[in-house]
Amino acid sequence: MVPGGMMRLALAAALPATVAALPQLQQYNVIMVLTDDQDIVLGSMDPNGPMQKTRALVVEKGAYFTNGFATTPICCPSRAEITSGRYMHNTHVYNNGCGGMDWVNGPEKLNMATYMSDAGYTTFYAGKYLNNYGSPTVGGCAHVPPGWDQWYGLVGNSKYYDYTVCTGNNGSEVHGNDYATDYFTDRIANRTLEFLANVTSNKSPFFAMTGTPASHGPNDPAPQYSETYAGMKSPRLPSWNVAPNPDKHFLLRHILPMDEQHANVSDIFFQRRWSVLRSVDDMVERFITFLTEAGVMDDTYIIFSSDHGYHLGEFGMLYDKRMLYETDIRVPLFVSGPGIKAGQIIESPVGHIDLAPTILGMAGIATPPQMDGRSWLPLVFGGATKSQIDAAAGWRHTFMVEYSGGGAPELMETDDVQAEATFEDKHWFHSMSFESGIADAVTASSLGAQVGAGPVYPAYYNSSCGGSASDELSIWGKCSCTATFGGSTLVHDQSPCDSANNTYACIRTLVLGSDILNSSLAGERSEKDISARSPTLAVYSENTMYCEFDDAENFKEYYDLNVDPYNLKNIYAEQTPAKKEALAKELAIHKACKGAECFMPK
Repeated sequence: MVPGGMMRLALAAALPATVAALPQLQQYNVIMVLTDDQDIVLGSMDPNGPMQKTRALVVEKGAYFTNGFATTPICCPSRAEITSGRYMHNTHVYNNGCGGMDWVNGPEKLNMATYMSDAGYTTFYAGKYLNNYGSPTVGGCAHVPPGWDQWYGLVGNSKYYDYTVCTGNNGSEVHGNDYATDYFTDRIANRTLEFLANVTSNKSPFFAMTGTPASHGPNDPAPQYSETYAGMKSPRLPSWNVAPNPDKHFLLRHILPMDEQHANVSDIFFQRRWSVLRSVDDMVERFITFLTEAGVMDDTYIIFSSDHGYHLGEFGMLYDKRMLYETDIRVPLFVSGPGIKAGQIIESPVGHIDLAPTILGMAGIATPPQMDGRSWLPLVFGGATKSQIDAAAGWRHTFMVEYSGGGAPELMETDDVQAEATFEDKHWFHSMSFESGIADAVTASSLGAQVGAGPVYPAYYNSSCGGSASDELSIWGKCSCTATFGGSTLVHDQSPCDSANNTYACIRTLVLGSDILNSSLAGERSEKDISARSPTLAVYSENTMYCEFDDAENFKEYYDLNVDPYNLKNIYAEQTPAKKEALAKELAIHKACKGAECFMPK
C-alpha cells in the first residue's frame, strides 16, 4: 500500500555532515528525473493521477519525503540550487534571467557533475537546463556546463515541439512538430536510453539527469493522452479563488477573484498538466525496465522530483508559481536504490539545496565546503523513530525560502501557454491603489466555491482569454490574473502574475512532536490523503512560515501551518514584540549563511 502503510524510519545516531560510506564499497549509479512545475499539493502524485507507474516503481520501492521543498519556487533559481547545492543568495541566480555569465563563470563551475566526473563517473544530461541556456549571451551551443561528458540540452524554456537542442561540441538539432520524431519528452527519454545502453555495456558508474518539459506550459500532450482528463477540475482548496487578501503582501492585496472564464482556463491547465505527465510516467517505466533487464537496477539510485510546485486558482491566481505559499514550495521527492528500504515515509524537511550533496554521497563523495545543503542519505538508511532524528540526530528544523520578485521584461519567463507576454512596465503593480476601489470591483473577499451552492464568480467577462472546461484544447487568448488600479478599472492578464514587490526571504520551520502517531491521527489515512493534500501523519510542535518582503512597506507575513495549512491568515500582527524580534534575527542569520553553516546557522 502506498504510501499509507509505509514504515517511518530514522537514524538514532548523530548524522554526519557528509556521507562517505554506503551499504557496499562501490560506486553506485544515479539517475535523476527532474520535472518542471510539477505540484504535490494539487494531487499530481495521487493514486488516481497521471503518475501511477512512477508510484509503483519508485515510491513503493523506496522512500517518500513528505516534506520536500523548493527553496526558491521558480525555474532558474531552483535549478541553479539543485545543481550547485547552494541557496539563491549564494548562487546569485535571482530570477529567470538565470544569472547570465556571472553564473557561468561562477557557481556553475562547481556544479555536482564536476565532482561526479572527477570521481570517475560517466555523466549525461538531457532536457531542459536553465531558461536562458543556448542563448548567445551565455555562449550559445558552444557552452556545455562543466562536468557533463555527454550533453543534450534544450535551448530556452520548456517546449514539446518546434525546439532546438544543443548536443555538445557546438552542435545542435532543430526539431519540428512530428510526434514520432520530435515530441520532446519522448525524445529525451530515447536519448537517455541510448546513453544507458552504451554506459552499461562499459560497466562504468554513471550519473544521468533528465529534465522534462512537463508539466510546464504549453503542456502539449502526446496524441494518445490528449483529452485524457477533459472535464476535470483542479482541486478546490480552501484558498481557491480567495481574493483580494488585505492581510497579505502588496501583490496579493490587488489581485481579484477569477471570473468564470478564467476559472475554466485554470481547470484546463490542470487537465493538460496531468496529460503531459503521462509521458513522463512512461519515461520512468522505460528507464527502470531497461535497468532491470541490463542487470544494474540493484546498483542504481533513482531520484524523482520537480523544480518547484504550482498553484491553480489559489488566492485568485489562475496559474503559476513564484509565491511563498505551500502549493508553490512543496515538491514531489522520492528515492529508491541500494540500502533504501521499501515503503518509507521520511518526515524531516529537506530542500533542493540537499540534492547535490545527496547525489555526491551516493558516489561516496564528501560534500564540498561551498555547498549549503547536506546529504539526506542518513535519513533513508536509518531504522529508529522519526522523533529520534529530530531530537538525537540533529537534522535541521528550519530552512530558507527566498525569491527576488519580478524583474525587467528580458529577465522574466515567457507566458506559459500562449505567446510571449508583453511587459510595458516591470513594476506594473506599483501604481495600484489598494485603499480605493476594491469594494467597487468585487462584492466579497472570497468568491470561491460555496458549499452546496456551486461557485460564485464576479461578472468581468471583458478579459482577453477563455476556454471550455470540457475541452483541453479550447483555450483562446492570453490568461493570467486580474487586478485593480482602484475604482472599477481592472487590469486583465498581465503575465506572469508577479511584481518587484514579490521579493521575499522566509524561514520555514518544522519541529516534529514527540509522538509521531498522535492518537487522533493513529488511524491509517487513505492513500490519496497522505500522498497529496494532507501529506503527513506527523504531529509538529512547530510548523510555521515567517517572511519579510523587500519592498517599500517592509511587509511581514507569518503563518501557523498546524492550524492554517493553506496560508489563509497572516498572524504576524498578533505576535509579541519579543517574538517579532526573534523571527527577524533568525531570518537575518539564515540570509547571511554560506556553506555548511547554512544547515543550522547560529
